Amino acid sequence: RDKDIEHVRNGVATISVSNQGSVPSYHSVQGDHVISFWKRNSYFPATLGPFDKQSRLCHIYFDDGDEADIEYSRIAKDVVPAADEIGVGSRVLFAQGQWQGQPRWHEGVVEHVIYDAEGRPLYSGRHLHWGNLVHNSFRGACETFSDLPIDGLRVFSNIFDCLDDGSSASHVGKVDVFLSVPHEASGKVSLPSEAQSLHARIVQALKNVGLEVVSSVDLLAAKNTQYEDKAIPLLRAAKLVIPLVCDEYASAAGSCSELTFAKKTLRVATVPVVVSSGRKWQDSTVGLLMSGELWVDLSDPGQRESKMLELVDAVGARTSQQAGSQGDRKPASTEKSSVFLSYCWRNSASAAAEGQVTDCRGSDLCDPRKLAASLEKVLGSPVWLDVKRLHGGAPLFEEIVSGLRSARVVVACISDEYAGSENCRMELQYASEMLRKPVIPVVVGEGDTWRETVVGALVAKMQAENLVDLRSVPSESEFDSVVQRIATAALQHVANKPKTPKARDVRDKDIEHVRNGVATISVSNQGSVPSYHSVQGDHVISFWK
Repeated sequence: RDKDIEHVRNGVATISVSNQGSVPSYHSVQGDHVISFWKRNSYFPATLGPFDKQSRLCHIYFDDGDEADIEYSRIAKDVVPAADEIGVGSRVLFAQGQWQGQPRWHEGVVEHVIYDAEGRPLYSGRHLHWGNLVHNSFRGACETFSDLPIDGLRVFSNIFDCLDDGSSASHVGKVDVFLSVPHEASGKVSLPSEAQSLHARIVQALKNVGLEVVSSVDLLAAKNTQYEDKAIPLLRAAKLVIPLVCDEYASAAGSCSELTFAKKTLRVATVPVVVSSGRKWQDSTVGLLMSGELWVDLSDPGQRESKMLELVDAVGARTSQQAGSQGDRKPASTEKSSVFLSYCWRNSASAAAEGQVTDCRGSDLCDPRKLAASLEKVLGSPVWLDVKRLHGGAPLFEEIVSGLRSARVVVACISDEYAGSENCRMELQYASEMLRKPVIPVVVGEGDTWRETVVGALVAKMQAENLVDLRSVPSESEFDSVVQRIATAALQHVANKPKTPKARDVRDKDIEHVRNGVATISVSNQGSVPSYHSVQGDHVISFWK
């Protein structure tokens, strides 16, 4: 409708589309009021004129009557940023001093974020170009800024948003995964040495299971076209973006702009991969963008083999569901399920047969996906299974939480691989400890070392008669008998009404944020949470250095 059309630029209408990708509030278009670079590292209020795509220059009409051609990357729309657009390390504009009655803005970097009594963020930092300023040229000059509210800051426009015309990316062919590495706006790759070999291993591991992978490393190496012009159609075509997250990624302007465009404008699904031991990125804009995502940590050399398999599993889940509307794949189901099946892909023979994992631990009769299909037939209702339920774009943990909350019982397919998967452990802990859901543990796979892990401790607290060992099933007929036993136990839980008072009922308003895959819950008197669960205001023992 007319009211949905925000502006028309170069013959392309930009439409307000809710929940399907939208241009961020800081995106500047011709006619917008902006804060623009002038000279002496100072910025002043202005109006944005025409943009030249080849030179990346905008014509600027300053409020005092001057005009100039300025790089798009040195322009900020004059609007208050959103909270997830500024973190530690963010490049921002802040006002300090005046010139002929107009506020004088300066480029700075955020170094600290604190919160006032009402939970509002306050930002402190420093000039980025203090040494190049003529300090006596304006009153009130100071090398730092302190405790500024968010309305005292502005964020720079994203060149990706400016260059993106919203056109189809069909001409670039199939792209399953776009691998984003840390790089500067100038094109310089800043991948730390410890992560360079990991980059090659990740690319090869994903190609080994039949995925089409594009890496920003290759695009940056080709100098025939400017990077953003090559990356935008590929990002639009990609089913999944994998950022190789590290401190260098968070501090590199190019990679931050790329990830922001993918997450906030295109709403592409992401699986973040941590590739170095530094954790400063967690407090940065990158950390804020990764809120709600389950990430894979490859920084520990001793855990890399198992984590690499976990990565392939996670990528397989996301890319297979992204293809839901293509070919003969069915769209993700939205029907609520009373039974949630939690499992590790490495225990699924069907996942291995489809090339979604490189190896499988366990027999065909131990396949969790086979179990889910059989349970659906016996129960006459759908079982929540990731490959049928996960939609691309939304944070993975958010969808899993929704499935667990709506379920009345969880069937957990326990194995050594399950216990070694951070995501699987999180599902089990969240379901049994936080939501107090009844769990039917089913042993699959081959080994028994899971008994000595956190997963084993959780299973030990459950009723022993509920434990089912699929590994001892010798035939299809015996498998059917075991399925009937699991279905009978599940139906008992489905039929039972929730006890009063309810087990911990986590409502939308209770979830304050999800960060790095862990939900922080507002605890009320509606149930109990584990004693070790920390919430804002608790006294804790925290890592320092």
